[in-house]
Amino acid sequence: MDQDKTDLRLKLQNVHRLAATANERKGLYKQLRDLADEEIASSRESLRVQVKAKGVKHVTTAVAHYSLGAALLQTHGPMYV
Repeated sequence: MDQDKTDLRLKLQNVHRLAATANERKGLYKQLRDLADEEIASSRESLRVQVKAKGVKHVTTAVAHYSLGAALLQTHGPMYV
């Protein structure tokens, strides 16, 4: 193949938009919210188990509280348990 005679041909199916449409953004946001809700639910369940197993004054319970608080803070969710 001769390097001087290279043609560049674009096919429409190979060209992608840089910005997502509004519906695509809504879908991506919903997926992100679902993942965040799963993380919060998991952290709440972990905290519940730790409180029941170890009590409220154990270090693993404090770690579970911290994990739940961090998950809620990252999602700007309500700060209640």
